Amino acid sequence: MRKADRHNPTKTLLMSAFSLAFCILCLLAFRGSLSVASAFIIPAVIVAFSRNCGISYYVLTYTGLMVVTFIFSQTQMFFVMAYLLLSFALKGLLVTPDLEIRFKLVNIIIYILLTTAVLYTGIRITQWYFLVPLHRMMLILSGYNDLRYFVILLLEATLVFVLNAIILKALFPKIRAALR
Repeated sequence: MRKADRHNPTKTLLMSAFSLAFCILCLLAFRGSLSVASAFIIPAVIVAFSRNCGISYYVLTYTGLMVVTFIFSQTQMFFVMAYLLLSFALKGLLVTPDLEIRFKLVNIIIYILLTTAVLYTGIRITQWYFLVPLHRMMLILSGYNDLRYFVILLLEATLVFVLNAIILKALFPKIRAALR
């Protein structure tokens, strides 16, 4: 897309629809204890379809995703908000304006630590608000050891980064080719 396409509402709506479709499929496919798999996909998908789209792309995508989540899976609300935050971080830290991935160690570390914090916050808020015992499950899994808990979240966040990068590397060339 050329710069002039940034203000093309049809392309913005189309890209938002593609992004929403993939995100909704993730939310419907990965439920219960598998819902963490959505973190591997949703931020990357949102970023992948954002090429030369303005703020309206994000407003449409985020609003649609929040409405669908509220209707079909309220217990995922806080995690979906987290995925939306991660998509901003992913685009800001690891993606150039031309939608190329830039691997700078400092930015990767920041993204992984932010992902760790976002996942922990999502776990705690979901347990507090919806009474879903995610934090308790993580405590049991870590043997009630704070360091192990942190390492588990850090490993999960690293996996989120790796899979986000793989998805972006796979999707960017296809989306660029389709939009020429």
